[in-house]
Amino acid sequence: NKSVPLVQHTSITCMSVIKQQMDEPSAVSMLILGTESKNIYFLDPSGTRIVQKVDLDSEPIFLSVVGLYSVEYRVTVACRDAKIYTIKNGSVLHNVIELETMPVGLIRMDKNIHVGCMDNVVHSYHFKGKKNHTVFLPHPISCMTAMTGTRAKSFKALLVALKNGDIRMYNGKQLLHVL
Repeated sequence: NKSVPLVQHTSITCMSVIKQQMDEPSAVSMLILGTESKNIYFLDPSGTRIVQKVDLDSEPIFLSVVGLYSVEYRVTVACRDAKIYTIKNGSVLHNVIELETMPVGLIRMDKNIHVGCMDNVVHSYHFKGKKNHTVFLPHPISCMTAMTGTRAKSFKALLVALKNGDIRMYNGKQLLHVL
């Protein structure tokens, strides 16, 4: 068995995509994988080769990507150690956001990071780590996403789905609507 190379298999915990050179709907994208072995992998556009590997201190569970791979990018990563890490152009930044409870959702909108947590709250942070505000919710969070519109003027909102069936729409900490 000396001729057989040692191989460590791992599981994918989260995925996202990043545009390679242009921010167009049909532009070439690269797959980003978070793994159980505490790594983030950037795959080439064909998905057959690892272009970049970034090591983290914990297992990633959510990814949010901003920017272009060949220009400048940031990947915001929520991990199982209840911390939020930021990868900028392949390097893990030193400013780490520590959460009180485990994250259940992660959305990056403009310069803000919105993190839903297990204790029925959504924390909002500036991308450099300073806390903006906290929204307390009446029920546990089941899902979070960003909503954008381009009618008369650009519109951005955070949608938070709760376990009781409500969908709440927020602009910052202001509740706009409940479905």
